[in-house]
Amino acid sequence: QAAGLTVANGQSLSGTVSSTGGVAGTVNFAQSATETGALGTPSSQISLVEVGTAGTGTVNATGGINATNIEIDNGSTLNVTGNVTGPTAMAGAATLSVTDSSTPGVVTTATAGLGTLTLGGGTQSVSGDVGTGSDQLNTVNAGNTASDSSTFNGAVYANTTNVGAGTATFNGTTQTNLDFTGAGTANLNQGITGNIDFAGENGTVN
Repeated sequence: QAAGLTVANGQSLSGTVSSTGGVAGTVNFAQSATETGALGTPSSQISLVEVGTAGTGTVNATGGINATNIEIDNGSTLNVTGNVTGPTAMAGAATLSVTDSSTPGVVTTATAGLGTLTLGGGTQSVSGDVGTGSDQLNTVNAGNTASDSSTFNGAVYANTTNVGAGTATFNGTTQTNLDFTGAGTANLNQGITGNIDFAGENGTVN
């Protein structure tokens, strides 16, 4: 039987949590918590990491997450420093924020027009699609500072995508309204379906 670990509201989790039997085990964060070790490893992934199972909360994870499924429930927030290797499903007005060369896979929302994905802190890439044609995210934030470079290798479906002072590269289908919040660069390698608002910023579109 796969083991399960529940982290109560306001608690901290340190050290590496991994599976000894391949892909197995669950880690549930009831609401808010801090995680300073890795959740899973590339060779011993956690089956499910779930945030906000008991209510809206914020989990700050600084060791990266290796899981086959990640769920952010009840409009909660998951802030991750380090790689994210599993698909992420959001429920409600949830937020996933990844920094420091993080590489999340598919990011989906259960309700069209809800959910936020923020990429920042150096170089990041998203390997899968963000949203779907029928269930788009509300907001995507990328290339926030001048030193940030965000790459989307899949499609992006969102109500609004904000590009700051850095660079955001879109290699797949891009259906979103693109807003510049700084003098950054948006590389639209497959074009865009949506409006572009420079908002007085000296942004660049390629």
